[in-house]
Amino acid sequence: MADIPGYPHGWGRSTRHWRETVKPYCLNRDMRSNAPCHICGQPIDYHAAPQTPDAWEPDHDPPLSVAPQYGEDPAHILPSHCSCNRSRQNKALNNNQIGQPSEQW
Repeated sequence: MADIPGYPHGWGRSTRHWRETVKPYCLNRDMRSNAPCHICGQPIDYHAAPQTPDAWEPDHDPPLSVAPQYGEDPAHILPSHCSCNRSRQNKALNNNQIGQPSEQW
């Protein structure tokens, strides 16, 4: 992520405020509501070891590389599986995706 004036390098991922306040808040919020992965829609194993495929991982929307100013805003942090989040990387969400067509029209 490029350095942007006014936002420290690592904003939304490595600041003390992120580690001690924002990330735990988002985890507890999502765990209490048993929120599914916003990318694939499947349940998240909130008790899985961190960094395992089905574990909870915060996903920044929009991605930090595009909008670092939202990096520590819980409204822009969505629940995801670790594997889904890492597959998506910094691509924009495709909210219009409805699946594969049954045939060529």
